[in-house]
Amino acid sequence: MSLQYLAISECEALSSFPECLSSFMHLTEINLRHRLTEEDINGANRSNLNGYRVSLEKPPLS
Repeated sequence: MSLQYLAISECEALSSFPECLSSFMHLTEINLRHRLTEEDINGANRSNLNGYRVSLEKPPLS
């Protein structure tokens, strides 16, 4: 199953927020181009994305 929603769940420190956001935006670009797979997500979680945690987020209920 392709996973469409990625969100930054935690940034290590407020001072690193711009880096954190930039990492998230990069992931979003990849996601839009290539629909991330569950294996991609698990790999990102294992490597902890250079210190930033990545988590799956369900879309908000409308």
